[in-house]
Amino acid sequence: RSSDLLKSFVERSAREAEYHMHRLKQEGYEIAWRGKADDERDYYCTSCEIEVFNLLFVCNKKGTNYVYCESCARKNDKKLQEHIIANQYSQEEMSSIIANFRLH
Repeated sequence: RSSDLLKSFVERSAREAEYHMHRLKQEGYEIAWRGKADDERDYYCTSCEIEVFNLLFVCNKKGTNYVYCESCARKNDKKLQEHIIANQYSQEEMSSIIANFRLH
């Protein structure tokens, strides 16, 4: 069923997000809690335009915040010194989303 496939995709995305968060912390990066409002738009990488989920790599240039995926953020700033890494969802929130996942 398509709902099972979609739920599986959401589960993999949550596991991948948790893996990347753990890896970044192991590398010594601080991850700032940001959260996400229910009516807040999704974010896309300023460079490659893919959707950036959960971990935003934010760079402020001349008073404007730009969001990047990790790959594009590291292209010009390998050590991410000019970026803030912002977390949008807690592990509990992601687990709840998966547990309550239903197609309407």
